[in-house]
Amino acid sequence: MLTTLAVVVSVGFTVGVLVTTSGLRSTFDNLSADIFQGVDLSVRPELVFGDRGESGTLVDPELLDDVQSVDGVAAAVGTVVEFNVIPITADGEALELFGPPQIGIGWPSDDSLGALEVWPDGVSRVPTGPDEFALDADTANDNGFEVGQRYRVSTPSGTESFTLVGLFRYGSGDNATAGAQMTAWDIETARQLLHNGGGFDSIDIRLEPNTSPEAASAAVATVLDDGLEVVANEDLVQEQADLFDEFIGFFEYFMLGFAVVILVVSAFIIYNTFTILVSQRTRELGLLRALGASGRQVTAIVVGEAIAVGVVASAAGLGLGVLISLGIRALIASFGAGLPDSPIIVGTNSILAAILVGVGVTAVSAIWPALRARRVTPMAALTGNMPPRLTEERRSTGLEKLLTASSVILVAFGIVWETALVIIVTALAAAVLAFVGGRNLPQPVGQARVLVLGLAMLIVAVVGDFSTSSLLALLGMSALLVFVGMNLVSPVFAVPVSRVLGWLPAKISEVSGRLARQNAERSPRRTANTASALMISLALVSMVSVLGQSFKQTLEDTLDRSVKSDWLICPGNCGDPTATFSPQAAGSISEMDEVSSVLAYRYKFEGIRSPIDGDVDEVGAVDLDVVPLHFDLDVVEGTFAGAGAGDVALHTDQAENLSVGVGDPVELEFSDGQTATFEVAAIFGDNAVFGSWLIDTADWDRYLIAQEDAFISALTAPGYTADQAREALERVTLTYPQLNVRDQVEFQETQESQIDTFLGVVNAFLAISLIVALMGVANTLALSVFERTRELGLLRAVGMSRRQARRMIRWEGGIVAVFGGLMGITVGVLFGWATVEIIPDNFVSSFSIPWGTLWIYLVIVAVAGLLAASIPARRASRLNVLEAISYE
Repeated sequence: MLTTLAVVVSVGFTVGVLVTTSGLRSTFDNLSADIFQGVDLSVRPELVFGDRGESGTLVDPELLDDVQSVDGVAAAVGTVVEFNVIPITADGEALELFGPPQIGIGWPSDDSLGALEVWPDGVSRVPTGPDEFALDADTANDNGFEVGQRYRVSTPSGTESFTLVGLFRYGSGDNATAGAQMTAWDIETARQLLHNGGGFDSIDIRLEPNTSPEAASAAVATVLDDGLEVVANEDLVQEQADLFDEFIGFFEYFMLGFAVVILVVSAFIIYNTFTILVSQRTRELGLLRALGASGRQVTAIVVGEAIAVGVVASAAGLGLGVLISLGIRALIASFGAGLPDSPIIVGTNSILAAILVGVGVTAVSAIWPALRARRVTPMAALTGNMPPRLTEERRSTGLEKLLTASSVILVAFGIVWETALVIIVTALAAAVLAFVGGRNLPQPVGQARVLVLGLAMLIVAVVGDFSTSSLLALLGMSALLVFVGMNLVSPVFAVPVSRVLGWLPAKISEVSGRLARQNAERSPRRTANTASALMISLALVSMVSVLGQSFKQTLEDTLDRSVKSDWLICPGNCGDPTATFSPQAAGSISEMDEVSSVLAYRYKFEGIRSPIDGDVDEVGAVDLDVVPLHFDLDVVEGTFAGAGAGDVALHTDQAENLSVGVGDPVELEFSDGQTATFEVAAIFGDNAVFGSWLIDTADWDRYLIAQEDAFISALTAPGYTADQAREALERVTLTYPQLNVRDQVEFQETQESQIDTFLGVVNAFLAISLIVALMGVANTLALSVFERTRELGLLRAVGMSRRQARRMIRWEGGIVAVFGGLMGITVGVLFGWATVEIIPDNFVSSFSIPWGTLWIYLVIVAVAGLLAASIPARRASRLNVLEAISYE
């Protein structure tokens, strides 16, 4: 029952993830079509690389008349879109949103070219003039905005007050914003507020009926300036859908990673269960052989039983998956995030996944016990003895040595090939070859080969230079091989470890504790298999905890080493570099007497490309000559003093890659194709604060249209206290309530809180695998009680009480759980260290182990093991003594 339940959970979680992402894809596919509703063609700036929303050019508004005059064009309108446009409630609170964007738009001058529709409430209307705006209906209704009232809105040009004249819905549904908050003005007002009076993001075109899009596109292209392109509707929709799918794909892979963990844990449980069942049914299988059944038929019986379990689990898991999909949404929402509303879609992929996971994995996990079952001879019907091993220990043959050598060659081939799929396939094949090649050698030498392969792959991942997909594949396969390898070698040290762990139970409860320790020792393979499922869960939980603690230590070291600022001002919790605000905030702060210096920082993820190496990289912008007052970037060559427009500062890695030094020219290309030559002013060694490239704010304004700041650093002026400076700075937040003022300690606490929130989400999902692993403990002990029925009856007959019987089983469960916990924490710390070494230093550079947290995990696992053993323990204590003694 527990085995089936473990498989059901595995299937259900996998299906739940696929149901969730299928619904999201449906929602965003519809949204992609809604965004370009009525648009046949669109004129926009060409983009060489990076994010289209932050390209360096806009469309000249004067082109609108030229486009409208082209034959076949029925209507053409300019579009204006900008992110981080934040409505402010009547109470002065800025609306917050985690995940979906906060968007400002211009209401199309032609309703046929846009997805906006006035909300049918009888009072809403389209905004006109510089004093009016509109909100999407969901945002307004959820946050208490009322038509006819005045509200402030924070925009790139500052915070201003407007009259709310209407609500609107977006797209073809009731309001297909997918959770986004949308604010609208008439097109000219939007252009002034969102683009500082600049151009359009695009010009959308509706064609006359029966007009060829290809011919019209060619005609429109003749009136355009260089650097602009004409794009058809289907290409626009597909491009937008691909962008959405990229996000959904990341979320899907992230969640399926947890499904794989649960699946692997379940596979260990299935393998252990069928191994025990085959051992218990030795006499039955021997009778089948005596009656004429062949070894192949016996194997088919065992595999068939596994398939039956898989079929039942697949059907139940498919239904459970829908509930788990709802649970995933609720769990994510409980941590302050949220997924947009989407339909429940159980597609073909979900059904196939349920069958593959439920039936496939169950059958594969039972193959080895089934092969062992075929060796049962007719004599077993009389003796009831199971052959202890499929093979006998001896020296390796030439073939087995060849298999082992081939496993090493396969792993090396996959690593050299540097393709994720090849790495996965070769690693799995190598593990099988290493296992077969070493199975006849004395233990642990033979089975340690799989573990050695896994550790070797981990070392290569740490010291090598791979693409992200190849690196993830290498880490994943090394983890799988280490888990399997630990399972194979752990029976060797299961006995001594159980003896040590059983010391305390034996002291607390002499009879029950001593017997529990002996039970764990006498079947080391069973103890190891059961503990291995817990090992996987604890390894991943421990690895995540090590990563979290290392991030916190890196943050603390960075603040101590690099940050001189007294105050850091940024939106929300300062965790989103894309959350920007008007540069007027920094201007207001710089005018305060309580502040002696202000440094505003801007950032773009894919902002520049060097023609020398072709690498696309991040770029930041500050007033270069002010940097040393606020931050110590460990300048190794040159200086920030006197630097300004036309200068660039870069990290030592980039300087080495490009072979440049101070005073050398560096040519950089921006996302819209503009190129500029900068002079290297400084080379620095610490990229944890600003990244690897820094240009001056004046150059940013010249080459990039997104002119909002990401955060502000400020210094308290001499003669003023910290309280006085804080009071002055917080006056700015009255105008920009999305901003928060924090000193270094508060900033560190905020960042650590975000890390803890992320760890909470990850551990919540990993807890499912831990629960499944504890099912395995309970299942193994239940089967063990069944197997030892006669033994338990004899113990009861010679004086063991019911309480002592219960304690014996519970102590055994605790010993197994702690054994698994110790292995898991050891492996988790190892992989945590490796991951810290792999992640770039500007993200995490300090390795730290949260010993207190790991001890808490071990205690939790021990208690959980005792609780998991409660049901088998109760059954053991309730056995009828006479029936148990006579049990065969």
